[in-house]
Amino acid sequence: PALEGKKIVLYLGRIVARKGVGLLVHAFSRVAQAMKEAYLVIAGPDDEGYGGTLKRFMDQSGIAGRVAFTGYVSGREKLRLLSDADVFCLPSYHENFGMALVEALAARLPVVVSDQVNLHSEIEAAQAGLVVPCGAEELASSLLRLLKDEGLRNTMGKNAQRLAREKYGWDNAADAVIKLYESLVHGY
Repeated sequence: PALEGKKIVLYLGRIVARKGVGLLVHAFSRVAQAMKEAYLVIAGPDDEGYGGTLKRFMDQSGIAGRVAFTGYVSGREKLRLLSDADVFCLPSYHENFGMALVEALAARLPVVVSDQVNLHSEIEAAQAGLVVPCGAEELASSLLRLLKDEGLRNTMGKNAQRLAREKYGWDNAADAVIKLYESLVHGY
């Protein structure tokens, strides 16, 4: 409730260095300076204790009051986070397939992803979000661009939902699995 009316950047996933959460926190410190109504929500388990490192940086940079850690979320809580967010961010240094990313796309959220996320080409082609290299400046700039431009967020959000439905919906997933099995059976 305290974030009602604020611009929310959402990260949803494990809190580990290789997911780029530290990069996101550094980029968000720049976003927070430029946009007083911006807040970051980090949702996910901190099984490796990396959250402590992030919290120390946030305290030092003065943004601790603008970042919320929710811990692991699922079900209605996850849906609520996805519906309340303005932008989803996954700045991973390596990501094969981000399930949370596809959920964000399906929830009509525009996304900002690194060019190390394997779905980045599809996101870029569908104009469902912005793709950036793994750098704080580029990430901050893209987040600000989306947070400040409601029209762009809405357009990319619609494109995101269409991409999720057309590429990752149940019907398409089932067809892809059937084709895979057929190719294995027939040896091609």
